[in-house]
Amino acid sequence: YEGINKQHDGLGFAPPITLDDHGSSAIAGITYYAATQFPEEYRGNLFNGNPVTRRINRDRLDWTGSTPKAVRMPDFLTCDDPAFRPVQVKLGPDGALWIADFYNPIIGHYEQPLTHPNRDHAHGRIWRIVWRGEDNSVRAPVPPDFSTANASALVSKLADDNIVVRTLATNDLVERLAASSAVPALHAAAGKSAALPTAFALERLDATDDQKLFAPLATATTDSDAALTALRVLATRSNLGDHREKFFTDLIARTTPGHLWRAIGDLFTIHSEPWQTKLLLTMMARTPAADTELTYALRLALKSRVAATPLPELNTLAAANPQDAERLADVALAAPPPLGRRVFNEPLGAHQIYFTPRWRVRPASGDVAATHPLRYDRAADTLTRARSDRATTGTRRRTRRHFLTTWSRSARRRDGVDAPHPCRLICADRLHAGKASG
Repeated sequence: YEGINKQHDGLGFAPPITLDDHGSSAIAGITYYAATQFPEEYRGNLFNGNPVTRRINRDRLDWTGSTPKAVRMPDFLTCDDPAFRPVQVKLGPDGALWIADFYNPIIGHYEQPLTHPNRDHAHGRIWRIVWRGEDNSVRAPVPPDFSTANASALVSKLADDNIVVRTLATNDLVERLAASSAVPALHAAAGKSAALPTAFALERLDATDDQKLFAPLATATTDSDAALTALRVLATRSNLGDHREKFFTDLIARTTPGHLWRAIGDLFTIHSEPWQTKLLLTMMARTPAADTELTYALRLALKSRVAATPLPELNTLAAANPQDAERLADVALAAPPPLGRRVFNEPLGAHQIYFTPRWRVRPASGDVAATHPLRYDRAADTLTRARSDRATTGTRRRTRRHFLTTWSRSARRRDGVDAPHPCRLICADRLHAGKASG
């Protein structure tokens, strides 16, 4: 994810779910409301502290496949106390929101002297926010006490509406109770409800019944909780076990893009295997452009495969399908050495090199130039856009001059080949769309 002075590896940062900063330079303590103590309109919302504007902001999540989009809602809480500085928001097991308040009228490092008398070094506040109803008729919730709960009682809490309650119950089953009492209760509940906490409790107790756990994947056609649970448990293991190419080929063919595919992408990133490359390319071809988080997850997985695949195999895949060639070239930019060394050791016979610059040029019109891949033709010594955009001719000239200057200044010998540095070029006869970042 993007951060201060942070550079991506060539793949780009993960797509944001919002660019709304809520009028602040300091968003703190984001929490997801997975409980039912608040009214329906607040459930599934995001809440965050805003210590600069002294507010608790709220966002609704709208989903497109596996990609959420945060939509700003009216502020959940505002305060005119100049010392109110919410720096953390947490969902409690009682369904309340718990707010950590820094409680200081001065939060800047340099705006006021460090010795300013209004800087409070000794106090802070914790707020508990509950729903009491429009007429104050709803009783305040009481936090649950699991200290003496037996296995049956704890297993029943694995299906609670509150995610914090489910987590606490899972931990108590695993860490406080003896396996002799917890395991039978968990096995009795498996497959009925609460697939994820039940499965992970059994996994932590080394008591998983793999036949029951993975059975839903054999028939899955949608994003079911049971199928997603099986993939997430598998991701925590040291390998894929018996789940090989045919298993995942059939699963992908039966299902459609969504949360299940995103879990597969995450799994393939963790447990990368040679046979996954073609499956990932197939999934990318079927993924809707609007599901940006799924696309990014698949690109991450494909990057792992490209980094470990011999160049001749990549060339074969690229030659079979122009769209696949573009997808392979796209992630090849982020592949670390030794892919780069293998590429540089190949004859650089291609005359055209595609690359995407990290920098941006903003012409007078406000349009962002150098957004699309550019093509440098070494034979003609020209630089043109691989796709048209609204950049001005003057901007194109500046873009070309900037790149060629960077090229000439940073060119050096590497593995016997003249190659620009720090630009990382992925260039081969058939993998024609090699990209570089400068």
